[in-house]
Amino acid sequence: MPEVAALITDILDTHHRHLYEHMPRLDEAFRDAPEALARPWAGLVAVLEDHLAREEEVLFPAMLAQAEGGPAGDLQPVIAAMLAEHDVIRGFERALRGVSSLAGPHEAELLALLDDLAVHAEREDTQLFPLGAA
Repeated sequence: MPEVAALITDILDTHHRHLYEHMPRLDEAFRDAPEALARPWAGLVAVLEDHLAREEEVLFPAMLAQAEGGPAGDLQPVIAAMLAEHDVIRGFERALRGVSSLAGPHEAELLALLDDLAVHAEREDTQLFPLGAA
């Protein structure tokens, strides 16, 4: 299934790359931020670090193996965990949008990251994960 490989490649090259580029810069910028911004930001980063690692090291390789006809095992538990984490991420996203003005000169970068993150999760939920459930 070349569709799986193409989607995974695009998610990695577009969304994961965007996060890896902007998260460290914003992390540094928010070091002394008010708690109303710092707390949800720290929560988002903590969830994303684990989430991205599991996608890249566990789920995506298994989906690629499955798409190539190899054994991948039951992907449903991993996909269910990813979907649940997307809900947690969306909660942090909403909280951060509500306090984005506290980011000062970094507000536009924060909002761009959150916008991309929303598209990222939606693409996985509606396009990629259903292919792994097949």
